[in-house]
Amino acid sequence: LHLVGFTVRLSVILLRKNCDHYFIESMLKFARTNNVEQLTFTPVNAPSSSQAPEIREWVSRNRPEEAEMLAFVGYVHSAGHKLLELPHGAVVYDVDGQNVCLSNCLSAPANNGQIRNLIFYPNGRLAYDWQFKGAIIL
Repeated sequence: LHLVGFTVRLSVILLRKNCDHYFIESMLKFARTNNVEQLTFTPVNAPSSSQAPEIREWVSRNRPEEAEMLAFVGYVHSAGHKLLELPHGAVVYDVDGQNVCLSNCLSAPANNGQIRNLIFYPNGRLAYDWQFKGAIIL
């Protein structure tokens, strides 16, 4: 990807029992070794409205516990320097020169009403939210 001019963001979905400081350190090492410009961590999450109850149930069983996420965020906060908060709630840190973003995998609207995502579907539809069919722009 770098050879054709792209920058790389590696998005890591956090599951229960895989978000301790050893995991963070291994992902930081991987990102640095592979020249990843942004390493994004997001806990697996289910939308409030789900079209697949069995997947929502799986997510519920495998979502990191609150204590795990508090420890995870605390570790990144103490190991890094907070750079900025994005309108949709994500927080970006510098951790020893590595850009690290703590985010949420859902398309929650930004706090200021701005659109967070533009989603282009193969049929030409343009939308701004994954979970609602009516979230259409064009």
